[in-house]
Amino acid sequence: MIVDRIENAEQYYGIGEAVREALLFLKEHSEETQPVKLTHDATVKILPYETLPDEKRKWEAHDHLIDIHYVAQGTEDICWANRNELKFLRREEGKDVLRFEGEGTRMTLSAGMFAIMFPQDAHKTKLAGPDGCETVLKGIVKISC
Repeated sequence: MIVDRIENAEQYYGIGEAVREALLFLKEHSEETQPVKLTHDATVKILPYETLPDEKRKWEAHDHLIDIHYVAQGTEDICWANRNELKFLRREEGKDVLRFEGEGTRMTLSAGMFAIMFPQDAHKTKLAGPDGCETVLKGIVKISC
């Protein structure tokens, strides 16, 4: 997992063309609210939502996707763990979504921050912080790998 601020995005362009394209898009179009298909097996959705209490969110990981989570407005907590350190529960039928349970490392993403999650990175996102639920505008990128 990588966590950083969008102004440092170019440091991660070398990961791959799809990551570069996605980070450039998020940097320049953080108000776009329609799903956008990028050219390198990546889809971007930027949407507003309300963060939720921990018990309403579940751990997930993917075998064939890299996720980028970019907070354009607001603040959201996320949890991270290496998926090998969690208890595997199930694979969602017909989807590249694996469910887990366990404990991980909690961190806060404030406006202008992004997290890149690779297949080994289980994550629980959209979590309310210590001040309670709030509205967030966030870009979510799914990159096939």
